Amino acid sequence: MTTFDRQALIESLSRLVTPGIKLTALADELGARKHEYAALRQLVFNLVEEGVVQILPGGAFALAPSGRSGDRRAAKPKPVVEEYDPPDEPNVASAEPAHRSPKAPRPTPKGKRNAALPWTGKPGRGDAQGRGTDGTRGATPSRGGLPARGDTAKRGGLPARGDSSARPGLPASGSAATRGGLNARGSAASRGGSPSRGGSSRDGGPSHGGSSSRDGGSSRGGSSRDSRGGSPARMDSRGGSPSRIGPPARTPPPAPSKPVAEYDPDTGEVREPETTAIAPVAAVAPKDDRTIGRITVHPAGYGFVAIPGAETVFVPAKYRNNSLDGDRVALETWPGMKGTEGRVVDVIARGRARLTGILRKVGRAVYLEPDDPRIAADYGRIHLDDAPMGKTGDAIVIEITRYPDAARREIAGKLLKVLGDPDDPRTEIEKILACAVIPLEFPDEAMHQAVQTAQELQPGDLANRIDLRDRRFATIDPETARDFDDALCIEDGPHGGPRVWVAVADVSHYVRWGDALDKEAAIRGVSVYLPDRVIPMLPHQLSSNICSLLPLVDRCAMVVRLDYDNDGDLQDVGHAAAVIRSKGRLDYPGVAAALGGDFRGRREEYRPWSAELERLNALARILRTKRRARGALELEIAEPKVILDADDPRLVRDVVKSKGDPAVKQAYELVEEFMIAANEAVGSFFRKRSATTVWRVHAPPKPDRVAQLAELLGAYGIIVDVEEALAPLGMKKVLDQIAEKEGASALMFLVLRTLTQAVWDTVPIGHFGLASGDYLHFTSPIRRYPDLLVHRLLKYYLHRDGQPSGDGYTKPPPPVEQLTELALASSGNERRAIEAEREAVAMYRCYLMRDQVGEEFEGTVSGVTSFGAFVELDSPFVEGLIKIDSLGDEPWSYDEVHMRLAGTRTGRSIELGDRVKIAINNVSVTRRRIDLTLMATSSANKTRPTLEPSAKARIITKKKAGAAVDRAVRGHAERGAAPRPASTDGKLRLGVSHRGMGGRDGNDSPRGRPKGGKPQGKSKKRR
Repeated sequence: MTTFDRQALIESLSRLVTPGIKLTALADELGARKHEYAALRQLVFNLVEEGVVQILPGGAFALAPSGRSGDRRAAKPKPVVEEYDPPDEPNVASAEPAHRSPKAPRPTPKGKRNAALPWTGKPGRGDAQGRGTDGTRGATPSRGGLPARGDTAKRGGLPARGDSSARPGLPASGSAATRGGLNARGSAASRGGSPSRGGSSRDGGPSHGGSSSRDGGSSRGGSSRDSRGGSPARMDSRGGSPSRIGPPARTPPPAPSKPVAEYDPDTGEVREPETTAIAPVAAVAPKDDRTIGRITVHPAGYGFVAIPGAETVFVPAKYRNNSLDGDRVALETWPGMKGTEGRVVDVIARGRARLTGILRKVGRAVYLEPDDPRIAADYGRIHLDDAPMGKTGDAIVIEITRYPDAARREIAGKLLKVLGDPDDPRTEIEKILACAVIPLEFPDEAMHQAVQTAQELQPGDLANRIDLRDRRFATIDPETARDFDDALCIEDGPHGGPRVWVAVADVSHYVRWGDALDKEAAIRGVSVYLPDRVIPMLPHQLSSNICSLLPLVDRCAMVVRLDYDNDGDLQDVGHAAAVIRSKGRLDYPGVAAALGGDFRGRREEYRPWSAELERLNALARILRTKRRARGALELEIAEPKVILDADDPRLVRDVVKSKGDPAVKQAYELVEEFMIAANEAVGSFFRKRSATTVWRVHAPPKPDRVAQLAELLGAYGIIVDVEEALAPLGMKKVLDQIAEKEGASALMFLVLRTLTQAVWDTVPIGHFGLASGDYLHFTSPIRRYPDLLVHRLLKYYLHRDGQPSGDGYTKPPPPVEQLTELALASSGNERRAIEAEREAVAMYRCYLMRDQVGEEFEGTVSGVTSFGAFVELDSPFVEGLIKIDSLGDEPWSYDEVHMRLAGTRTGRSIELGDRVKIAINNVSVTRRRIDLTLMATSSANKTRPTLEPSAKARIITKKKAGAAVDRAVRGHAERGAAPRPASTDGKLRLGVSHRGMGGRDGNDSPRGRPKGGKPQGKSKKRR
């Protein structure tokens, strides 16, 4: 067919047996020609906006659950409820207070108000004494399900939303769809309160030396051994299409009883039970019992598939079945010699949609020479359908248009962008952003709205706000910060102790439900902080100007009032919309100097703030002590910070440890404590009302992982009680023991690997790393979309309570299902940003070290794997790999439990925390790898037995080997062969004849041949 319509497109998508289909493949399915691609793309985007079609990770399209006629959720009748309609009010609403009397409370469902935190078995509380952060008792809704819409507190709750099984999709636009959609790749939460390596202290995550996302800190430089990072968001019944859905049955089956939702601690998702497909004869499809996971391919061709909760499966190269690195695959498995092995039987979803490399032109043919050696080894050059731009040798990005299959084992693609000089680090950054599908440019609609936003407060902006412009607020941020989204003020309080105001930029005053900026912010999810640039969630007109709490200008803000007594106990809390005027722009090094009494030079401007800083610091120390007492985890893991040349960003000056100065770290901790307190105070506000919001949740670790950690740390003399370690206080005891050991940073990484990832969700299961039951993200709405959601929801409930809310949010918020979708998408976007930040740091590390090949450095073994040992150098702060192949001909055994490599003959070992001397062997910028050569190992910290065999076993082995050599030599001599001289290394050298078996005269014998290879004298001719 040469034409297509809406129904034909929907029918084509409904016939899919794979999770999704690319636009080019869809065009082939419909018979569309190239000149019709634009119309087809527009039709697909229209269906995306209507919620009929959804965009999957990688840019593929599929029917949304509500768009499938055979989906039982979509077949349910629509509930008769008032649908959510984004308010069309102007930026400044009416100045009326709009006090609304609370509705009669509905009875609270059983088990909702007094649910237990997963690690305590007690109701959720804000502190160790069982009281909320505002001094009142309360509970956290149960972890088993979503908070009921009819739940109420003292002031009344929301009316029940009715049946909401059909979940609306995320807001999307045509321009948004072209940038990869809402779901994206990602990994561990660097800027959001999870105990991950790159966690920002500003966001209230467990303090572990992680750099603030504002100063570009990232974790471990993209090390391949971090198995937890970078896994794409799991698609379940909320965020993706069911795996297989058949055509609708004539007679719908009876509705089954609703099973209980399950919480996945690996991703933080609440998974609803999978709905089985309805076959044409109304038969239930059998459950897929195949092993499913994501494959990681080695350049040698073989791969590994990490199975959640099970052993990693080894896949030989011949059994990969056209799968590529990162693909989600189904396996057949069997027990092998060294563990579980498997064969790829089906590629469920492709893991990558783009490739980078060098453009090559041979005659009329145009090719991509891939950067990825795994692609180059399997498929060589990649044919490009059309590449009118660029010249040979340019770095480019392509989109894959054809994947390998059984019929055609080849990859093809089309040119997306010419990046330029491949030797420029900025080109590598462009590659990272292109492959991560991180949007760079804002769509026209969003930019138009940003440009039209007034850059100064108008009189109407002050409506329904408290005026705090006379208070001495000050922002404290990194030296290079461009956006200032929080400020602090301390003064005397009414309870004998201090009163602290935490002011946060009121982004929700300018970015409303469903507008162009809101849609774009939902797609981006978070701001991305790279060493050479920041990719903001909002245009700079908002992020760096009208929303930013710049000094000496009026700004709208949402404030939290924290009243403490002399002992640092929280006595009262208040929330309101306000207008403030910051009196100072302070930075962390300046605060650290002021706290140390150093006011030299430009630090003189900090002298007027010294008394307030001292008071804030004293209170922060008390709050930190209380937080430690309840079990908050603090992982002291250093993070790399890239220092670029101020005049030429292509030059890398150094890589250092972020927050390496203890005084600067103290300044970070000062701000961190009040951000955590504000986040918990807002969380308590929602928890007391049993109101729906977006929480920052961190599930407890799995018992089997803790048991494995206990076995590993036991070799280091660290006692781990598995039952106790499932609670924050028990895990804190483990960290306290680690802090006293040598190589504590490497051991803390093992604890980090044991913990789960923190995510955003609407189910308040608590935050394990902070030992908090009322934790969410409120303090960074400029750079995190979930914080913006919390601000909007807080304004709605403040308006209901008759409190200053800034106006504009009088209509009920979206249903919980839509908030859940937005939270899930934000978690995926956060992981995507973390991966990009880590890879960028790893790239700059390689650029720094590529000119130092052959140089020697000292460092510490930071990780041990079956293929080698990772070493963190002291200075510069980079990480490289000692390959096991570079350790000589001696076989090495890997002890996974004790994280140790040991030579089977000499007994030499390389262990976690060892001090080593290495030389730079090879540096690959494109692969982000630094290969090291081991020069010397310090045995000062060898307090445990190595894996070498016993002395008696070595003697017996040597005797057996020597006897075998003697027999072989004697047997060879008895057959008339000349005895071979002993080799210098004691090995038996076997000679090989290449002249056949017919030499009775001995001419094929090595006798009579000198080293030159020519026979002595004349040889006889054969007759």
